[in-house]
Amino acid sequence: MFNIKSYIKFPNKNIQDLSSLNDNYKSYFIELNDMERIKDIVNDIDTDYIEGVIYLEYNGATILDFTYWDIIDQLWAYMLTLVDNNLKDQKAEIYFPDQPIKVQINNISNDLILMSIESNTKMQMTLPKYEFFITLIEAAKEFFCKIQLCFDNELDYSYELELIDNLTNILNKNQEINN
Repeated sequence: MFNIKSYIKFPNKNIQDLSSLNDNYKSYFIELNDMERIKDIVNDIDTDYIEGVIYLEYNGATILDFTYWDIIDQLWAYMLTLVDNNLKDQKAEIYFPDQPIKVQINNISNDLILMSIESNTKMQMTLPKYEFFITLIEAAKEFFCKIQLCFDNELDYSYELELIDNLTNILNKNQEINN
């Protein structure tokens, strides 16, 4: 089972110590579901540089934690590109928008993918393809819809939302064929 959450970084709050970031993440990040607290800081956020985290767990094992923060709206768009490219080519890779972190996804079979994340260390995990992609896409849609609400629709994510709908349709058709 996947757990995917989006967090927005407090603007003007510098992260000094990565070693304690996961234990103290609430000092630096607000979960996007906490709309009231997000709305309190929204005027201080540079809409061209919305920092945040995509927190990702699978069966209790953390894949992306708070040390992987970046420009979150761009990172979500890159994650959608990762899914799209994998569906076309059975493999895909992206780099985080503002950090030297590489994410790769390669098909192992019709049902499984190998996800690799490379920064100063390398992590690999085998994941169920359909469940991961659908959960990731749903979390991306939730992010883009909520962030638009937070900024009173001044941000336009229509391209990303259309891509989400297209990817959902492709995945559901592929799942029907495989069943």
